[in-house]
Amino acid sequence: MELSLLICGGWKTIRFDIVPVVRKWREPLRLKGRLSDRGFPAGSLRKATQEAHFVPASPHCWRSSSHLPILKLLQAVDMLKGPRLDSLRVLNQIRSQDWGEEGGKGGLTFKHLKMVLLWSTEFFPSPEDWQDLEGSVYRLLVILLRCLATQRLPHFLYPEENLFQGDHPDFTSLYPKVESFAWDPQRFLHFHFDLPVHTESWKADPRTQALLQLPAKDGSYWDTAYFDILLSQFQVYRIQDGVRHSAMSQLLSKIQQEILQQS
Repeated sequence: MELSLLICGGWKTIRFDIVPVVRKWREPLRLKGRLSDRGFPAGSLRKATQEAHFVPASPHCWRSSSHLPILKLLQAVDMLKGPRLDSLRVLNQIRSQDWGEEGGKGGLTFKHLKMVLLWSTEFFPSPEDWQDLEGSVYRLLVILLRCLATQRLPHFLYPEENLFQGDHPDFTSLYPKVESFAWDPQRFLHFHFDLPVHTESWKADPRTQALLQLPAKDGSYWDTAYFDILLSQFQVYRIQDGVRHSAMSQLLSKIQQEILQQS
């Protein structure tokens, strides 16, 4: 179906599907590896997973949908301080303007970006990470770049599920677009972050690309320390937490040793 909305600047048409659902209360989901509400308001995960919608999976059976739990988690994120949802809106605007694929199919979706925001909320639980829009956007960007580089975006509630698997984005064209934005956002935005201005043409950074292309094994490079390293590469790491500094330094030393052994 299509619906026309009057927004600031004119009319905009949105497309949506209507899907029948069955509401059912059940035991909270057992979330693998989640012993606490790290980064979220207390009790958010438990509350978000108490109620499920069942949607048609075939003419003969229904399946549990994660749409409602994800929506409730995003509402919980909105309760936290900082421009978290604003950073999601910025990236979604860039996605629709500059990261789209021809034909509008198989590209990055808003659903992907929402999942990236949830992961960034867990990996960056400190309010210090979300003090301004620039830093908030880059918290999402480093996770998105890692997912594109490894061609894997884990579902927040079911990490074993790869959300890229069914959508098949064109990683070859999409990754350089996102990395180009990360290095020079002024080229894409109508407002500017307080970052160094690049007067020369954009070029990929080999060191950052090497970090992003590290093998995704045993979850070694899917944690706060790893993404802190990436933030420092983009010169947006301004965290004073000594524990995080130490963890980042230890992981960086480990990565450098592994690279030397492979060379």
